[in-house]
Amino acid sequence: MIPRLAWRDERYGVGPYAWITAGLNTSTAYVRLSRGLACVFETQGHGVLSHQQVGHLGFNEHQLWNAVGAHLASLADTFWVRPAVGREPGQLPPGVEIQARGHTAAGWLAHPQSFQKLHQHLVATLRPRHELTYYVGENDTLFAFDATARQVAQTLGWDRLMRYSLGFPLLAVPPRTPMRFT
Repeated sequence: MIPRLAWRDERYGVGPYAWITAGLNTSTAYVRLSRGLACVFETQGHGVLSHQQVGHLGFNEHQLWNAVGAHLASLADTFWVRPAVGREPGQLPPGVEIQARGHTAAGWLAHPQSFQKLHQHLVATLRPRHELTYYVGENDTLFAFDATARQVAQTLGWDRLMRYSLGFPLLAVPPRTPMRFT
């Protein structure tokens, strides 16, 4: 069982248009993490689980989420980091790419137990000058940058940027342009 981050469009609430992440639908079992983000449950043989499949396992969504989060947190010593490198030298702010054994590293952000362990380890190891900014790239590749969200967004855009807040991922929001009345 692998926890996976999924993006939702909160304007739609429920229904097929609520999912931004491809391949998900109204029967997809999930736990809402924060505005625009949810945790879905993926298996290697059956893909993303539905509410009914979670029930057949003897869980509700929150029970499964907590069980998967506790298991993931117990594997806290099984991730690796390497410097984040862009297509051109100096393209990306200082940071690391994070890899995990047996699942995507982005899944570590899908539960507060695992995200807190990962975040604390990165803060202790990297000793960042800024609040860490997380980015989930293609194939759920996870990056952590010692830079502001605005600095990272200049290269990677705002869509998949997030920050840590009490164990939960929060989507980074672009600054609003002040309205001028004439």
